[in-house]
Parts: sequence; structure tokens; C-alpha cells
Amino acid sequence: MHHKPLDHMMRDGRLARVGEADPTIVDLFVVARQLWRGKWIIAASTLIAVALGGYYAFGLAQETYRSTATIVLDTREEMVVDLQSVVGRLGAGETQLNTEVEVLQSRGLAAQVVDQLDLINDPVFNGRLAPPTGLAAFEGQVRNLFDGLFGQEDAPLVMEDTGEMNAQIRFDVTRSLMQKVTVRNVPTTYLFHVTVESSDPRKSALVANTLVELYIRDQIQTKFNATEQATDWLSGRVAELGSELAAAEQAVADFNTSKTLVSTATLAAQETHLKELRATIAAQEDRGISNDLTALKAEEARLARAVQRGGEDQLEVQQLAREVQAVRVLYEYFLGRLKEATAQQGIQRADSRILSPAITPSHPASPQKARILALCLTFGVILGSALVLVRGLFSRGFSTPHDLAAATGLRVFGAVPKIPVKGRARVLRYLLDRPTSAVAEAVRGLRTSIEFTAPGAFVQVIGVTSAHPDEGKTTAALALAHSFGALGRRVLYIEGDLRRRVLGEYFPHMRERGLVALLEGNATPEDVIVKAHNGFAADLLPGDAYHGSPADLLAMRRFGELIDDLRRRYDIIILDTPPLLAVPDARIMLQDVDRVLLGVEWSRTNKEAVAEALERIDDIPPSSIGLFLSRINPKKMRAYAGRRGYDNWMTGKGIVR
Repeated sequence: MHHKPLDHMMRDGRLARVGEADPTIVDLFVVARQLWRGKWIIAASTLIAVALGGYYAFGLAQETYRSTATIVLDTREEMVVDLQSVVGRLGAGETQLNTEVEVLQSRGLAAQVVDQLDLINDPVFNGRLAPPTGLAAFEGQVRNLFDGLFGQEDAPLVMEDTGEMNAQIRFDVTRSLMQKVTVRNVPTTYLFHVTVESSDPRKSALVANTLVELYIRDQIQTKFNATEQATDWLSGRVAELGSELAAAEQAVADFNTSKTLVSTATLAAQETHLKELRATIAAQEDRGISNDLTALKAEEARLARAVQRGGEDQLEVQQLAREVQAVRVLYEYFLGRLKEATAQQGIQRADSRILSPAITPSHPASPQKARILALCLTFGVILGSALVLVRGLFSRGFSTPHDLAAATGLRVFGAVPKIPVKGRARVLRYLLDRPTSAVAEAVRGLRTSIEFTAPGAFVQVIGVTSAHPDEGKTTAALALAHSFGALGRRVLYIEGDLRRRVLGEYFPHMRERGLVALLEGNATPEDVIVKAHNGFAADLLPGDAYHGSPADLLAMRRFGELIDDLRRRYDIIILDTPPLLAVPDARIMLQDVDRVLLGVEWSRTNKEAVAEALERIDDIPPSSIGLFLSRINPKKMRAYAGRRGYDNWMTGKGIVR
């Protein structure tokens, strides 16, 4: 019982052998080799990326210049006069710092710069004044060309409101300026970098300096306005309080004039006398003395009225005095604040100062040509590598004999190049007329590999097959038969594919009787075998038409008996069988051969097809099976396997076991 040629299985759609490393594990050597194979793709991708980057950096990109002014937020309390400030200074918290950044980037401040520098009439900031460039210029030229060819009249002008149009232009220019301004607070400091980017180096510095100057001026003006507003309000309040104080003092004076006030001591004496008088009246009433009571009571009533009137006058004058004092305190306080505000009107200072003004840059800030080229170079390499790896990932064929051997575990005897002619008759003529061509050398290498792979083993009958039709199997079989015959050996080529029968396309006027006639016993080998002629060094046994199933005919063991008979007549027999996956004929024929050659078309026959084809002949010993790549592209093969490796395969020195 024969052993299977290899224990293999399908794993995730990939051909793998039992005991082989997990294909999901990345082999860095394999990846590196794959990248080396695609080096020209990577080089082309890199060259294109660098060329595009260079075209952009040196041709399309507009040079811009950056100029930076630095200001510092001054939070120190430095009083010019020893007075309490009416308007306090800025704090130094994170919120305040972020607020100042927003102020520096505000539309209002940008609009002031636009007005002061007249940027509305500057084409650098007003896109309406700048000449069209790039695609816009090309579109304009095309439009003018068509207008000239077809005589198209200009569209009527639509008059717009001048005020609205100017406001829109000012808005657009301000927005353009804001896009060119960048403000950054240096972390853990009170420093602000104000950067302006422009295509004009002088204007970038001018705009940056103007922006910070207006910012500082705006701070001073804001404080001055606040102080002035406070002064106006304090002046009005002091005037009101002065009037109130005068009125209160006048009320005290008028009261003193209209009333005869008794002194506190007199009032106290009257109260004491009233108490004594009341005590006397009470004592006399207790003793029943009625003399002079009437007079005493009348005196007591008069004295009580005088004491009450004096007390009321004292209370009223005290109330008037308190009102005067309250108004005087307010008046004096606001009068003092008014003097402080008046003194501070001329000594207000900003909360920020310019630490370093912007200077005109000497070199453009962008485009950064070296960086662009470096990025494009990196991107090109990455993109090219990705393309190569993706191509390898989706490639289902075999690119080198090493890959084929690694996937199957079988020996690969050689690689036969694709013959650069069309038509089977021309292919044969090419083989015969060019004995020193690369194809002939590759076939000789394949022949040498077959002879020396199993020293001591007798290889007489060689079956050539493939997984699918049109993989170069028949051409390789004919070339191999001719190569063996060129050594002076008796060689027979058998056309075993009774369904397609293409041998007549290689050899016109081929006999109509052949293998089927021999199997049916209707002819002898001498009747149907075509002797070597016209330069071809092997005899030919063509296939002929069979109306039944060739598999049934082959299964009658007459084929094995025929092969045994032919062994006695020839040194080498090349049996060209049908594809393994197309029909079962090849499985029957290959039971009677000494060596099986499975042709795999280069970069086309997928791994699944090879695996399934090997499963069809799993009863043949592995030592009797060999593989070869057909229809290879020599130039691409060199790129994949290296020149030295390719040459080894051409000369038969590259057998992979």
C-alpha cells in the first residue's frame, strides 16, 4: 500500500502541511523577501510621491512668511500716586489669560487693524484684488476663449448697494486677517506670542506690530473711558450731595432762628422744679390743705408745657444735626473719590506691554520643502510597501519554486519560461530552431533534475499532468521528449488526453488513428506511432477519437499492458495526461508511470487547485512526484528569486526537496 505524498490540508483558504508553522504568524524573513521582490513597485511609488511633493513644494505652494510679536501681561500693582485706583488691574488666573487670548484674536481688534492699515485695498488680504492663479486662472482663460469663439456678450452689471458691498468686503477682509493671526500663551508664563502669516514678509511684521499696539492702546483707552465715566458720575453725585448738605444746614439755621431754644441746663432745672412742685401739690392734698392749690396747679401746668416744648425742640434740633452730619460724610467721601479719579485720568497705563516687536522675516515659513519631500518619501515607501504586501496577500499563485516546495513539501524540478510566440505550431518550431534559448536550457535543466533526483532508481515512464487545462503542460511534455531524444535515446511521446487531442496543432497532418486503436486491439504500435521527423527527436503516439468514456477504456487494464509493451521498445516514454481536476483519466494513467510531473502555471494556478490535484493522486508515493513551474516570466522571476536563483533553476541546480 502506497503512502500519501504529503499530509496537507486547507487552512483558512491556504495550502498548508501538517506540522507546518501556523500561517497566521508573520514571518519577517518572508515579508522582507516579498518587499524585496516588489522593490521596483516601492521605488516607483516613492518616486511618484516625491515628484508630486516636489511639484507642490516648488511649483504650486505659495510661500508665506511668519512674523511674531511678544507681549507680556503685567500684573504688578505700581501706583503713580498714593491713591486708591478707580479702575482695578487685571488678574493673573488661567481664565483671565484665556480671555486675553480671545481678545487678541477678536474680530473687533482685527477690524481696527484693517481700518488703520487700509487692508481693504491690499490684495494680500483682499482676495477680490488678487489676480487668479492655478485652477481659477485656467478656468478664466477657458471662459474667455469660449466667449471669444461664440461671441457671448458680457452679462449685464447688477448694481449693488455701496454701503452693503463695502460692509461685506470689510467683513471678508477682517475674516481673512483673522485666519492669518495666531495667538499663543506660553505655558506657566504671562507671555503671549502673536504671529501673523502672510505672503509679504514686510506686511506680516507690520500687521503683527499694529495688532499688539492697538491691543495695548485699547487697554489704555478702556481704562481712560472707565475713569472718565467714573469722574462724570462722581461729579454729579458730589454736586447732588453738596446741595443736600446746604439744604440740611439751612434747615438747622432756620430752625434756630424760628425757635427760642433753652439750654440743656435750663431744661434740666425746669424739669427738677416741676418735680418739686408736683411733690408739694401731692403733700398738701394728703393733709387736706386747699389754700393755694389752684395757683400751684396752674404753675405746674405752665411749667409742664414749657418742659415738653423745650424737649421737643431739643429732639428736632438733634435730628437736623444728624442729617447734616450724614450728608456731610457722604459728600466728603465722594468728593475725595472725585479728586482721586481726576488725578488718575492722565496717568492710566496698560495691563500689557510689548516685550519684543515683530521683525521682517528673511526666510519663508512655508512651504517647508525639506519636510514635504521627507514626508512624501516616507509616504511613498509606505504606500509602495503596502501595495506589495496587499498584492502578495491576495495572490493565490506561486511566484517561486521555493514557495511551491514550501507549500507542498514535494520536490520542484525546474521552471520553464513562457515561449514568446503564439500558436502551437510556432511554439514547436521555436523549440527546434533555438536549441540554445532560455526555454531549451530550462527544459534541459528539468531533464537533468529528473535523472539525478533518485540515484539508482530506474525512471523510464514519465507522466506529465496539471491541475487545470492550458497551463503549458503539453508544450513542456513535448519539449522534454525532444530534449531526451537529443541525447540519442529512444523516446516516445504519448498524447494521453483523448478528449482535447491538440497534438495535431503542433504537427499538422497527424494520423487519425492512435492510442484508442491500440487499446481496442485494432492496430499495432507500428501502425500508429509516428517516427521522429522534421527535426523532432522523439516518436509520437497521437490520441484518436473515442465516442465513449476514455476513463472506462483506460480502466480495462489494456493501458497498463500497452505501457509494458512500449517499455521494451523505448528508453523514455513521456505520457501527456489530461488535467487532474478536469477528468478522472489522468488518475488511471498515472498508476503505470515511474515519475509524475505536475505542472503549475507561474503566478496563476492557485494553491487550492494544487492541493486538490495532489489529493487526486494521493496513492502515489511522494518520492515519485515532482513539480515544475510553467510559463514563467524570466524578468519577473529574477525579481522574485534573484538572478542567481533563477539561473540555478535554468540549469537544473535549483531542486527544492
